[in-house]
Amino acid sequence: MKGKESILEELSQRKKAMPGITPPLKDKLWDLPGFMDARNYLRSKGLPDTWIDDVVDPSSKLACFIKDGKPWYRSECPEYEGFWLEGSTGSVQCRMVPFLMPGLQWDNTCSKNPGLCPFRSKE
Repeated sequence: MKGKESILEELSQRKKAMPGITPPLKDKLWDLPGFMDARNYLRSKGLPDTWIDDVVDPSSKLACFIKDGKPWYRSECPEYEGFWLEGSTGSVQCRMVPFLMPGLQWDNTCSKNPGLCPFRSKE
């Protein structure tokens, strides 16, 4: 079983190997499938929506990585590596990108619609 330090090192190496792959941000907000719909829905109900764009800081001493995700955070997508947790924030780790994605990516894409992922290998 890999320790947190080796997982962080893998992410660091991935950043060096994939310099052209950056988070899909539009006006500092994540631009991924279903994110705008979720923001609009929450705003229409007068609810906060900033949590949608939160991402775990994997170097935080309180962050933990669950390889392949918790039993209820599994995915059929072969690119999905697992889920990070830090307090009430969760983030997806995907082998196709050098960064973590907000947890809503799992809800909208990794869990049930992996074909919608803009990073998924199309082989």
